[in-house]
Amino acid sequence: MRVLLAYDGSVCSDHALAELPFLGLPTEVDATVLSVADIWMPTPGTTAEAMDLSLSPGLAALRIKTRDQLDAAQAIADAGAIKVRQLRPGWRVEARAEAESPGWAVVRIAGDVQADLVIVGSHGRGALGRVLLGSVSQRVLTSSPCSVHVGRPRAARPDAPFRVLVAVDGSADSIVAVREIAGRAWPAGTVFRLIAVLDPRLESIIAWPGIFPSEWARSHEGTPREWVCHMVEHFARVFYEAKLPVETDLCEGEPKQELVRHAEAWKADLVVLGAHGLHHGQHRDLGSVASAVAARVHCSAEVIRPKLV
Repeated sequence: MRVLLAYDGSVCSDHALAELPFLGLPTEVDATVLSVADIWMPTPGTTAEAMDLSLSPGLAALRIKTRDQLDAAQAIADAGAIKVRQLRPGWRVEARAEAESPGWAVVRIAGDVQADLVIVGSHGRGALGRVLLGSVSQRVLTSSPCSVHVGRPRAARPDAPFRVLVAVDGSADSIVAVREIAGRAWPAGTVFRLIAVLDPRLESIIAWPGIFPSEWARSHEGTPREWVCHMVEHFARVFYEAKLPVETDLCEGEPKQELVRHAEAWKADLVVLGAHGLHHGQHRDLGSVASAVAARVHCSAEVIRPKLV
């Protein structure tokens, strides 16, 4: 497995790293800790990079300043890598610094290293406590080629188990999300809840064959709620077979609101969603439910994308 950790030394990025022992990730991982200096630097070896001795003192000082900023980003990445090695001793960890717009740099490097998962804090420096995601984490969540974990500070409940809420709707991405989460080696005591939200859009999809699987929409039962219950029970069996404790829930309403409300009421530490719902077809843009929930939920969120082949 390859994991890219976007790290800027902020409180939020430290919280994202602190979650690593709780996420059930493999013991053998190739991890890249990336810090980005929000500056422009020429490509090494190009004419633009060469130091012109005829530059004015002011321009020469600016060039030195930009190089210092990139060096500072490397130092931050090195510090983050040390923390990752302490938290996950078996991982192979490298530290990397880039000069670019931070959000786009994370997306680009995720593709370069063929990451399976990007881990990012909810906000950068000085933004702790804001409700909505910061611009960098929002860009990564929207444009990443792989799954994204947005880490938020965990509520102070020392003796409480780590609680994972998994949203399902029968889509291909939610199936991938269930298999991904059930297949991890979670720490003992982790508890899970599967939840589906029945709304008019899901009801309309159930009405037509070929999208909502017929095994869940049984002809002798006449309500969408019963059909969705079959779907949730089907996914719960995946957790039972993995010997993971799971409970299920079904509610009605607007998914963007209900999932956020339910996560807070259940005191979830992590909400997991597929990147796209049943109605998104083959679109690669992030689904509106996943985007809204990840942006507004009080706890960490992980958006699962099927890996592109």
